[in-house]
Amino acid sequence: MITCITHNIKISESEAKKKRAYYSEGATYNKVKEELTFKVKKATNKNFRLVYINGKVVTLVDGTDLTITMTLHIIEEFSTIEQALSRIEKLGLEYTSGEKLDGKGKGMAK
Repeated sequence: MITCITHNIKISESEAKKKRAYYSEGATYNKVKEELTFKVKKATNKNFRLVYINGKVVTLVDGTDLTITMTLHIIEEFSTIEQALSRIEKLGLEYTSGEKLDGKGKGMAK
């Protein structure tokens, strides 16, 4: 299950532009209130978690009950590795499968 947590922080626009959150999906900056609003996505299920941005896979994790994946980027969950790899192909994402997932929540795209 993927949940979203919305964050609002008081910050000047020049400082906000130095933060990755400023450029994340759905982020907004209110110049009047000097407030940056952004969402952090959190996945906690025993699924394969695909995180990507700008046409590149950031990570593909074999999630367990003991792992949590939090990101500012797009995250999707799949029951099988085949489903995750099929989605990568369908979206045309840049991905190098040089490192095998070890079943312990570890696995990074290169």
